[in-house]
Amino acid sequence: MGDTVLFSAPSRKASCLKKMNFYSKFVIFASFTAHAVIIHNPIHLLPFVFLGLVLCLISGVSIKTLFGMAKAVMGIFLFLFIFSAFIYDVDAAHTDMARKIFVMIWQNDFIKFGLTSGGMLTGLSFILKMLILILASNLFMQTTTMEEILFGMNRIGLPYQFGLMLSIALRFIPTFKKEVSQIQQAQKSRGASNKRKADGKKGNAVKGVIPLFVPMIVSSMRRSDTIAMSMTSRGYGFTPKRTRLLEIKFGILQILFCIFFVCVFAVSLYAKSTWQFGLL
Repeated sequence: MGDTVLFSAPSRKASCLKKMNFYSKFVIFASFTAHAVIIHNPIHLLPFVFLGLVLCLISGVSIKTLFGMAKAVMGIFLFLFIFSAFIYDVDAAHTDMARKIFVMIWQNDFIKFGLTSGGMLTGLSFILKMLILILASNLFMQTTTMEEILFGMNRIGLPYQFGLMLSIALRFIPTFKKEVSQIQQAQKSRGASNKRKADGKKGNAVKGVIPLFVPMIVSSMRRSDTIAMSMTSRGYGFTPKRTRLLEIKFGILQILFCIFFVCVFAVSLYAKSTWQFGLL
């Protein structure tokens, strides 16, 4: 089986979203996330799923990548739908379509267990919420480089040490993954294997992974020492004030995008409080 990828790497394809600054793209990401939180009706969530899908395709995310992301969490989707379909309190429903009871299996003063329309709609809304979060996260990561993320985090007040720690951690994830594969191949060539048969004994499967951890820890300590010496030789931390290479500029298109998404969220909140928009 191949490796599951939930977030695609930033695309080299130039797009209007990629040219925006960090704050504009974060407003778009926050707007999608906020709508996924406040809206519970799957019918009202569908436009945001479609909009997120269109923006991802514009930004260079392929259909194959999006299908792979959906396939990776299909089991979670199925579990949420089945669990919500039978565990739902119809007395808390706000609409008539959520109060319909198909089959009541068990009912007492505290628990109601049965198949309801509200439960099925709630399960479907959970699936759409997760799709919106996945699309919004990939849209943000697809159009934003690590340098822009770290620069934006520093501008909002986070110390640059935290940003450097995050960038180093993300930078060496592919390196560690490659080293794991190399260590496994080296151990197999010497007749060793990190996959032991359980044979009915508890702990054998865990013991088979220990030979893989030891060389990884040694390699990580050696690499951290090398990075520390490189940072020291370059004067890292010598002065508390650091210069910045990037600059944040707002253009007309970025301002319009921010205003649009903020207004959409404000209208959604007003519609929810006035006309029960997004409620089941």
